[in-house]
Amino acid sequence: MNTLLIALVAAGAGLLYGAYLIWNVLRAGPENNNEFDELVGEESENISVVPFYMKKENQIMLAVGILITAVLARWDSVIIAIAFVVGAIISSVAWWIGVAVSARAKSLGHKSGIVMGFFVAGIALASVAGFYWIVPNVQALIALSFGAVLVSLFARLSGDIEGPMASDIFATYVASLSLIMFLANILLPNITNLTTLPLLIGAISIGAAIIGSFAGAIPGGLVLAGIISIAAFRVLTINMPFIRDIGASAGVAIFWSLTFGTLIAVFIALLAKYYIGKPSRSMEAVVLPAIMVGAALYGAYWFAGIYGVALSVVSMVSMASMIIVANESGQIIKEITNTFAITTAGLGAIVLFGTFAQKLSEAGTNTLFQLSDARLIIGLTIGSMMPYLLESLAMRKISKAIAVLAPIAFAFLIGFLLGPESLGGFILGAIITGFLFAISLIFGDDKKRAVIGSAINPMVRAISIAAILVATFL
Repeated sequence: MNTLLIALVAAGAGLLYGAYLIWNVLRAGPENNNEFDELVGEESENISVVPFYMKKENQIMLAVGILITAVLARWDSVIIAIAFVVGAIISSVAWWIGVAVSARAKSLGHKSGIVMGFFVAGIALASVAGFYWIVPNVQALIALSFGAVLVSLFARLSGDIEGPMASDIFATYVASLSLIMFLANILLPNITNLTTLPLLIGAISIGAAIIGSFAGAIPGGLVLAGIISIAAFRVLTINMPFIRDIGASAGVAIFWSLTFGTLIAVFIALLAKYYIGKPSRSMEAVVLPAIMVGAALYGAYWFAGIYGVALSVVSMVSMASMIIVANESGQIIKEITNTFAITTAGLGAIVLFGTFAQKLSEAGTNTLFQLSDARLIIGLTIGSMMPYLLESLAMRKISKAIAVLAPIAFAFLIGFLLGPESLGGFILGAIITGFLFAISLIFGDDKKRAVIGSAINPMVRAISIAAILVATFL
């Protein structure tokens, strides 16, 4: 059976399951929302009162989206611009559904998590597989993920605690799938099935998550879903002819890359659960996630290079449906899901940098990123300050348009004024500082800063994807 068709069938199953659960939640009515009102607080007190399309931030988001669409259509192509719009629209829908479900959920625990978990995973897989089926252009997939990431950044800066997780996980999932498909197309363009392999991985993970959901949340359901996924990955890598055609060791390399990502997803969730039950230790909390990401990066790269790292990210983010389900303490959005999103973004951002380097090479720009190069150090320095700039702008309630556009504008300016070396350093600086800074904010004792910390993920992705899109012109 065609890989795209398998992915669409699995995505459809996730969507139907999620839609059924959403229907159950919405028909229950908003009568038991007192706990929700306490959780959301003043920052989002009007979330279920003001219509989605009337909120000021959405009007700003629309204006920014139109501007970027016009720029992409003028300087790149109409297809790229359309892909950006499609990604933004679907991410907005995911955001809206996240808000609606969280506001109307009768039970704020496992039931609401399972609703958003399967629906988001299904809609993300369907978006990438469906768009690639209609427009088999991997460059357009990058623009699709750019639109999704931009909306998730706006969502995170909206002040809402609950709803943006759907948009954020959707953007992470779409970006991960799009980037590895883009990388595979560049590295091994003659093996079409390798480009669509990530979609098959996503399909397997949705099936594993549906089974795992019946075993509860953390640790039972998550561990069960992980075991099923790893077993299915082994069967996949042994029996797929196109994997054997690559080389004798290709199956082993792909299997272990996928396994690393799945194990990291489970360990990060368990680690976050541990820190949630302790007094605030925001600085200490960054240590083990950083070590885990480094270990996964080393192992996956050793087995299959940058493509292996990308595979580990896809297998990790494919556990998103079970991670969102795993909120047994009564809140929809918790440190578990935020930590998972941040860690996935940290590992995925390395793939973004690798994709940026490959894109430069494809465009004929042979660039070496060396620490002895002053241009790289300049970029590293400026990139390292971007998470702090975003936090400052958000805390002072500066215009959301400025907070969103400033990092992207910096990426464009550095690329055109200082060259690809500085732009590469800029991406790396934002990745490393953003990953650690975001985790420290999430596990701190300031809820407002915790919300802002979760916005650093999409900011880093937006910077990196913008750099990939502009790489052709450097």
